[in-house]
Amino acid sequence: MNSAQDGAVTASEPPGPITGVITSTLWERTFDPDPGNPLHLPRIIRDGYPEWGLPSYDPATPGGTGAPVGIPDVPRKVGGSARTRFDLKHPAIRSSPPALRLTDTLFTHLGVPRPASPGFSDTDPVFTAVVGVGTAGASC
Repeated sequence: MNSAQDGAVTASEPPGPITGVITSTLWERTFDPDPGNPLHLPRIIRDGYPEWGLPSYDPATPGGTGAPVGIPDVPRKVGGSARTRFDLKHPAIRSSPPALRLTDTLFTHLGVPRPASPGFSDTDPVFTAVVGVGTAGASC
């Protein structure tokens, strides 16, 4: 980012060290289980946060049907044999990669996230936060 002295601040460069420290500190605070911490993400997911109008998100059942998610790099022979209707004499000819569309989805154990270290791009103003969800016995 350019300094304020330059008169122009752009968002085309990676975050500076101060931004990195602030973001990392907030990320750690998000997973601090102290009962007085209003930003504790697992508690917000599990119990909701009435002050912000947030309901509980564990378990979560998104409504409707998800958008199709393409499954790349499936060999043509395998992709052409994938079909859901076996009552047809001749299956449809494959003209595009297979896709998966989810319906009636139930997500559980969302209130047990495990944070990974935040990542910062070396070239762009991008912060990546990765969270693992679930437990050893029941992963999502």
